[in-house]
Order: sequence, then structure tokens, then C-alpha cells
Amino acid sequence: MSQNMAHMSILKDAMEPETKRRRPSESEGNEDRLSDLPECVLLHILSLMQGEEVVRTCVLSARWKHLWKCLPRLVLHSSDFTSVKIFCKFVTKFLAHCDESVGLDTLDFQRRGSVELRLLRRVVSHAIARNVQHLRIHTTTDIDKLPRDILFSIFSCQSLASLNLSVFHNNILSKGIVFPESPNLPALTSLHLQNFAFCATDNDVAEPFSTLKKLNNLAIDDCTLKDAQILCISSDSLKSFTIFSKNPRFYKIELSAPRLSYFAFNGVPRQHISGSSLSSLQQVKVDASIHNISSEQASIVLNWLRELANVQSLTVTANTLQILFLIPDLLNIKLSSLVNLKSLKVEMKPLSYAFAWEAKMNIYKPTVPDGVVEFLLQNSPSAKVSMIK
Repeated sequence: MSQNMAHMSILKDAMEPETKRRRPSESEGNEDRLSDLPECVLLHILSLMQGEEVVRTCVLSARWKHLWKCLPRLVLHSSDFTSVKIFCKFVTKFLAHCDESVGLDTLDFQRRGSVELRLLRRVVSHAIARNVQHLRIHTTTDIDKLPRDILFSIFSCQSLASLNLSVFHNNILSKGIVFPESPNLPALTSLHLQNFAFCATDNDVAEPFSTLKKLNNLAIDDCTLKDAQILCISSDSLKSFTIFSKNPRFYKIELSAPRLSYFAFNGVPRQHISGSSLSSLQQVKVDASIHNISSEQASIVLNWLRELANVQSLTVTANTLQILFLIPDLLNIKLSSLVNLKSLKVEMKPLSYAFAWEAKMNIYKPTVPDGVVEFLLQNSPSAKVSMIK
């Protein structure tokens, strides 16, 4: 039997009316301790498995056979299947037989490659119907034809505590999904967005997160601005902010977050950041890379260090220090920031290929330019320095 046929056979067996089965202990004389566990414990164990594994496991015992229908955590990844068709059919039947009266803690849906809008709607509808608390969707689809009701359902879900949403267009030239102007997510504390576009609301300024009053953790990944020049992030609750960026467009971020304690950046530095009310910021991590030698992007990194002035723990990569060293006469510049620095960590990661090639350096032998570490420590000479390989 092929693997694809096996997937559907297992699901079919699990959906058929229960028949009398002989427990392993009856035939082998061994005590079946798993079947005697409380149902809540069994559900927790099953929740740690992928969707197909859950069904495969449940058919082994008459007592377990229907437990998969009321799991509090669903993991549905196409990578577990050899065929897109069989994955879509499995997910459709799987969700159709789940008990929607049982609350859903987590739904994690990943489809490598394009997914039909019909299936995406089915996944979202199931999650919303069960008052999902943690929703993660990573997929590719035809964004131009994406029904507005799908996004509306997600961004008005009253139960959502965390949302990780990455939806790519199957046309690589298309721009990202437009983020709603006023999302209604009163319980949301954690948000990770990839491939979204934020629109201006007034005077070329986009302020997409102002309605998220409980937001603690925010990560934006390759997000852009549409009809806007400034991304404003003003939050009294935000504690962690992370940017992943390969976006070629320069724009400005105005950051006001009195409780922000952690900031991280990974990618190409093109975002000018100005900060206010950042006195609580303690940890900063910068892993910058550039595709060509540019002092403009190096100046952006330097300005970050000036704006994020009160940081106590700074982690940078060797690549970041190489970029910083592109600034003419860097070592003669007097910093007014980093006066509270207690820890400086340098990660000796391989250099980015493009930078190493243009700078004629060995990608696998990252080096720290002479004097750059001392430059960062000029206002905190007693800070602990660690080189991490």
C-alpha cells in the first residue's frame, strides 16, 4: 500500500463505528498502562503529535479511537505528506469530524507551496468556531483573490492570545497583504506578521497596532509600508519587538514603548528608528547584513545605537561590526549612548555571502575590525565582553 493510501486508510478506520478490539494486554499478558491514564493526560500526549500521527495512534486502542476528535492542539503540516492532494483531503476530513464544541488552544497550519482558498477558509473557520487561543498559519495563496471575510475572521477573533501569520502570494512580484486599519483582538498578547503591508491613516503615518492594548511581543518579518513613510509603534504594554527585514525600501519607525525591554533586528538595515520613552530597554540584538558596501546602511546601525541609549546587554554579529566599520573615521566618533552597558556579546557567525565577496573576505572566517569593540565600550569600559563562536 502506498503512503498516500495509508494516510486515508488510517483516517477512514478512525472514523468508522467502534468495533470490539482485543487489547494488547489480553493477548500478550502485559499490563496496558497507557489506556488506564486519565483522558486529560492522553489528550495532552496526543496533542504533542502531528495530525496524521494522532489518527494513526488512536486506532491502536478502542478507548483512544475517538480522542483525536477533541484534541486541544492541532498540528497540520504538509511536510508530513508526499502529496498535496492527499494532504488537502486529509485536512478537510480531519476537521470535518473534529468536535467544534471543544475549545481549541492551538492550531498550527503549514502548507509549503500554494493552498486552495477553500481549504484556507475551512482551517480558519474551524479555529474561530472553537475559540482558538494560539493560531499559526504559514502558506502561499492567491492574495489578490483572498476573500476579505477570511482576514476579518482572524483579525476580529476575541479569543486569540497569539497570532503568527505568514501568507505569501504565489506571484513573487505581488506585494504583501494589507493589514487591517483597526484589528479587534482584545486578548492578543503576541503577534508575528510576515509579508504584510501597513497603510497610512494620517499624514503619511501608519499606526497599525494602536488598538492592541495587551500586546507584549511583536515581530514583523519583511513587512512594508503602503502610501506611508513612517511606521508608528506606540504601546504602553509592548515588551519585546523584533524586526526581520530583506525589504529594499527605506522607511522610518517611530517607537514609543515605556515597557519595552528587548529589541532585535535581523536582516538589511534600512529602517531609521527614533525612540522615545525607551528607558526600560535592557537587551538589544543586531544581526545586520548588506548586499553591497554602503556607509548609508552603516550609519543606520550607528543611529540605532544612539537611539537605544540605555541598553544594558548588547549582542552583535561580526558581520554587524564589519558594516559599522564602513563609516569613515568611526573610531574618532564620540558616543553619548551605551553608558549603562554591562554586557557586550559578539557572535562570530559566518559573514553574509554578498558582503564577504565584495569586501574580498573569507565568509567562514569572520573577523572583528580593530578598535570597534573599544568604540562600543567607550562609555562603559568595565562591561563584560564575550566572543561567541
